[in-house]
Amino acid sequence: MLLIFLCPLPYVIEEDINVIKWYMCFFIVSFGFQSFMEWKYLKTSKQYVVTLTYLLFALVIMYNVDYFI
Repeated sequence: MLLIFLCPLPYVIEEDINVIKWYMCFFIVSFGFQSFMEWKYLKTSKQYVVTLTYLLFALVIMYNVDYFI
């Protein structure tokens, strides 16, 4: 799912920078749901912290992707 999501990203950035907002919404929903499920069902581990860290890292990169390209 992540691969399908990231493959068209360079083409989308060149077309319209506002589409990045939709990509960011997708990341927030998918990683947010995943971290919630990890928090709820894996009480003994702290895996949800790693997922939230990946979410923040991905959002920072996506927000500043026009500076990297």
